[in-house]
Amino acid sequence: MGFESLAKVQVERYRYAATPQAVRTWKTTSMNVEEEVGRLKEEITRLGKIQDDGSYKVTFGVLFHDDRCANIFEALVGTLRAAKKRKVVAYEGELLLQGVHDNVEIVLKPTPPPPTDALASK
Repeated sequence: MGFESLAKVQVERYRYAATPQAVRTWKTTSMNVEEEVGRLKEEITRLGKIQDDGSYKVTFGVLFHDDRCANIFEALVGTLRAAKKRKVVAYEGELLLQGVHDNVEIVLKPTPPPPTDALASK
């Protein structure tokens, strides 16, 4: 592929990225990811053990082999990576694989308390 062909491909990608359809697609995908991360939080709360700091811990193997999680998450590893990127969960490594990483602990970080309104207390 020559330089001119590559440049045309780049221009076409840019044009598509600016279309209303592309923006709608991006927003829909973003909302679906947020929904999946929310469901992941629910499942870790259900399957995990609460810690002293309010966080929950569960191993990847428990999540992966749970029937309910298997029915909810089409791509559990992708949802975990999205949650890690959003700093909702923490775990060692980048990519978790079934069998090899079954004992890796996934920590659902505690939700911060809601901000208190200083005016309400007066």
